[in-house]
Amino acid sequence: MCSWRAEKVDSSLVYTTDAKQYWCGGQESNCEWEGYSGQTEGKCVDKKPVPCKYGIDTSASSCDECPSNCNSAVCVFQENKCINRLTDDTRTATVNLKDYKDKEDRIVENASWYFQQLSPVAVPAGTFIALQIPRLGYIGIQNVDDSTGLILFSAWDHRPKDKWEHKVRKDIPYYRRTRVMSKGRDIDQEEFIELGSGIKLSRKMKVPSADKDYYLALQISDGGKDLYKKNTAHLMGYINFDGNWWFLGKFKIGDVTDSFMKRPVSFIENWSHVDTKESRKCAFGPLYYVGNNKAGIRQGIQQAVSAKFEYNVDNTQSWSHQRVNAKSGNNEIILETGGIADATDNHESFSFAHADIPQQFTNLMKNAGRLEGGR
Repeated sequence: MCSWRAEKVDSSLVYTTDAKQYWCGGQESNCEWEGYSGQTEGKCVDKKPVPCKYGIDTSASSCDECPSNCNSAVCVFQENKCINRLTDDTRTATVNLKDYKDKEDRIVENASWYFQQLSPVAVPAGTFIALQIPRLGYIGIQNVDDSTGLILFSAWDHRPKDKWEHKVRKDIPYYRRTRVMSKGRDIDQEEFIELGSGIKLSRKMKVPSADKDYYLALQISDGGKDLYKKNTAHLMGYINFDGNWWFLGKFKIGDVTDSFMKRPVSFIENWSHVDTKESRKCAFGPLYYVGNNKAGIRQGIQQAVSAKFEYNVDNTQSWSHQRVNAKSGNNEIILETGGIADATDNHESFSFAHADIPQQFTNLMKNAGRLEGGR
């Protein structure tokens, strides 16, 4: 059921019939998203098998089945494990910054604003750098190919797996579907059904430039109760580059609870089978946020003082974590995946020194209402 495509028609994606019943990717899927070429947005294909050879005539269906002497063209022995070697047929693992903590060593979560400064270092085609709130949405910049860059702001439908997994959007209760309340200027809109379902807002940009600063911001607010008496939340996205803030859009997300507002994650990834062995590298500044105190009163902009480096260690058929790296410098955490990077220990924590709040973030809080209103 992986053989379906999506093609650009004007500013919309048009899917083949099979795509209406199944979505591409996910931990339990045998499919994965691949490629970008001209007017074709991509295609959903079977995951490439990665045989882990550990003898002249012997192989295993995955590296998990290999013994300790594993070493071949497709697998490598690393940190006492046999893992997928980074090859043209594998993609390098996504690397994340998670579990941001405040000065009292508490996990940062349930804030009303999240701000992230990032400075790309290496951004070959197929690179995506983003700030995400799991299960809600994400905002980021993407190098699609050598001539096309993209700003993405997406929000998922609220669809628990036990009831609506593999369902199309029209089969999901309306109160659980994400809706667009407003959009910024020159913003394209389309539904997506890969890795869940929801709505994606996008805007073309120049290919993200190495060593240039970009600023991302997500704002969350109470959306009140809808006609079905379900609690809702609003999610707004903003980006700053070349000295200007841009309002991307405002989503309404249905049937939310306090536990739905998860902890923020920053990441860099190879989102498709493009330049799979190239280095992807970005420096992330301290995360800033606006939270509430114990009395429920909103506080000013605060800085996280630490974050944890993390990557997925599962030996799936199409991912390698042979080349994943994190290091600190200049009060930034530099994430790298691919290239010739040596692997950093998973779950390693890094600290941020106290720093002044970037003026870009304080300016956004003062002017967010005018930006949303198009003024």
